[in-house]
Amino acid sequence: MLAHRDGTYARGKDSRGDTVAVWEIRFGELSDGDFQVAGTRTGNGRAKLRKEALDRMELVYYDPALLPYARATGVYAHAR
Repeated sequence: MLAHRDGTYARGKDSRGDTVAVWEIRFGELSDGDFQVAGTRTGNGRAKLRKEALDRMELVYYDPALLPYARATGVYAHAR
């Protein structure tokens, strides 16, 4: 996600900073079936990781201060 150079982060497209920050790292093995390709009107596709594949991976790093969601749920609510 994009934070500010001083490490602060605020959710929302208009609040994006110019510095890359890592809020989550997961470990696991993925296969082609773990991705969903969504087409666009122009014919370009974008691969999206399926939630089930992400949930199956081990969470090895998490910084709750950088969580890009409105509130912590699921594994994020229990991780520190």
